[in-house]
Amino acid sequence: MIEIGRRIRQLREAKGLSQRTIEKRTGILRCNVSRYESAYMVPTLDTLKKLAKAMGVPLWEVLAGTDVSTEPAQAEPLAPYETKLFGLLKKIGETDRVLFLSVANKMSAQGERKHPSKKLFP
Repeated sequence: MIEIGRRIRQLREAKGLSQRTIEKRTGILRCNVSRYESAYMVPTLDTLKKLAKAMGVPLWEVLAGTDVSTEPAQAEPLAPYETKLFGLLKKIGETDRVLFLSVANKMSAQGERKHPSKKLFP
């Protein structure tokens, strides 16, 4: 969950928002926003939903764990397994999607530690 805090800060800064602004939009104290970002506290799912809404991003983006870029992303063609995965993700509810992404992030982090030179996906 340490990555979640880093991701929250990354998104907040990319949107040009201060912790005080997040506090005003969510009712979550600024000191707690700081604690989430520094991984001193772990936010609940409800808290993550509030933070995502305050930053104007979908919840999955907070949990995705990818770098936030200020430049427009160049779209790469999807591999067949990616197309199938995205199709399946569209069919499940938000709660299950969040759970899936959380598990996938943990599995990816464990895979990197066990096999640092091995790619997880072709």
